[in-house]
Amino acid sequence: MSKKDTVLIVSTQENFFVNGIEFKLNSFGFNGIYVPCDFETLMQYSDHADLIIYYMDEHVYEHVKIHTLLKDMVMASGKQIILIGERTEYEAVTRDLSEKYILKWFERPFDMLKLMNLVGAFFRGETSIDISQKHILIIDDDVTYMEMIKNWLKDEYLVTLTPSAVKALPYLQRKRMDLIILDYEMPEMSGPEFLKQLHEAPVNNDIPVVFLTGHQDKESVMNALGQKPDGYLLKTIDNKTLHKKLGSYFLGNEIS
Repeated sequence: MSKKDTVLIVSTQENFFVNGIEFKLNSFGFNGIYVPCDFETLMQYSDHADLIIYYMDEHVYEHVKIHTLLKDMVMASGKQIILIGERTEYEAVTRDLSEKYILKWFERPFDMLKLMNLVGAFFRGETSIDISQKHILIIDDDVTYMEMIKNWLKDEYLVTLTPSAVKALPYLQRKRMDLIILDYEMPEMSGPEFLKQLHEAPVNNDIPVVFLTGHQDKESVMNALGQKPDGYLLKTIDNKTLHKKLGSYFLGNEIS
């Protein structure tokens, strides 16, 4: 087996689930190697593989040093990391290892076949993370609110602001964005009308759009979702929750 076929399985203990992942990797033609959550051992095996599966458990809080090492491996060596574990474990790890450095998170119980398919896609060169900053366009006629959101996000993302949906359309014909956060109700052009025109545009018409709405009632939310955006955010959202939702979205999950 070469480095291109090898996956390191990092966990605090070699339990039934870790052994199951190792067995399944080997049955799919990969080389799974268990590595304990030990700094020196992980350093020793760091050159053996470009893909790491971190199987998390209740001991993740004790391994900040390991999380920092994993982050360094991604940044310095281009390694990719898959996380498996409960949401609380995931949140603990991503306090040290930013979500933008993670290829995918599988919440337990997880689909083993989907994990194997992702590993296969990685080794075929079909999937990888881009650790460059994502570029987000915020369109809202409330400039004060936009500035607040930009201040929240500017350390993690590139953020561009515009108070006019009308002016945003020609801009997007020249500039590619990773995500548009769009106010649902605006005076010149509403969010749904903007989304319709964006989809009809000749280029960049597939940029994901998330509606921003101040209405929390079920009817308003259903009306917003009826326009088929890629998700929606309430204007009452706080800084921490916004970061969590965007981080999760850029890992391939839905915003809701």
